[in-house]
Amino acid sequence: MQLAREALLFSDKQSIWLALTDPEELVEWCCDSADVDEFTYLLKGEGIFSGELGGSVLEWKDEQELSFIWTIAQEETNVYIRLSSDADSLGRAGTAGTRVVIQHEVSESLMPSVQDYERMERVWSIWLYQLAFWVERSRDVGRFPFANTLATRVEQSLDLEAGLDEVWDCVADTKIRENWTAEDFGPVVEESYGAQLTFAWPGEEDPSVLSWLFDPVAQDVTRVTIRHEGVPFGRGFDYNLRWWDCLLALARFAPKQSARI
Repeated sequence: MQLAREALLFSDKQSIWLALTDPEELVEWCCDSADVDEFTYLLKGEGIFSGELGGSVLEWKDEQELSFIWTIAQEETNVYIRLSSDADSLGRAGTAGTRVVIQHEVSESLMPSVQDYERMERVWSIWLYQLAFWVERSRDVGRFPFANTLATRVEQSLDLEAGLDEVWDCVADTKIRENWTAEDFGPVVEESYGAQLTFAWPGEEDPSVLSWLFDPVAQDVTRVTIRHEGVPFGRGFDYNLRWWDCLLALARFAPKQSARI
C-alpha cells in the first residue's frame, strides 16, 4: 500500500533540499533534534508523529531524492521524498516553483482501516505545509501536539497573514473555499459577519457543531479558531489532525487570495 502527498512550493530546489537535510534548519521548522547525513535520517520531538521519524537512508541524491526507512509500531516502512522544478508555476516576485512529492510505502496490516490511512495522509500533509511556510516565508507555524485525546471538543487556532474580509470570504464563500479544501462543512446554522460562522457538521457518525471564529488581531493579521463540539468519543486525535491540516491550508491560501497572485 502506498500513500502519496505532494505540494508545489514557491522556492528553489536548493533551499528546499537544505530545509529537508540541514539539521539546524530541520530543528527550526519541524523537530527538536535531527541526526541527518547520507547514512541516517532521524528526526525526534513532540511535533513528530510517534515522536520519531526516519532511520537508515536508502537513497540520497542532492536536490533530487531522499528516501529512508521509518519504523512504525515495530514495522519497517519506506519513505521517498522527490523534488522537481516546475518553471511554469510562479509565486511572489516571480519565484519559480518546486514540486515536492512524498510517497510512503506501508503494509495493509499497519493501516487496516480507512481512518488509519487518512490519519497518515494528514500527518504528511501537515509536514508539507510546515515545510512550505518555512521555505516560502521563513515562518515556523508551530508544531502539532501528537498526543492522543478522548475529548469530544476540539479547538485549534492560528494567526493568518491576511485581512478579515479576505479570510471570511475564504471560509464563507463555497466557490472560493473549494480552492483550498475538499472538506464539506455542512449547512450554515449561525452567522455573524466578521466574527463567527457555525455549520452543522455532517461527519461520518452523528451530526455535530463546527464553528469558525474570526478575530482581527492586527493589520492584515486574522486569528482563526476552529471549534468542533460533539466529536465522537475516541476520535479527538483524528479531528485535531483534520482541523490543524485545514487551518494550515487556509493560512497558505488566504494571503494569495488577498494579493490575487
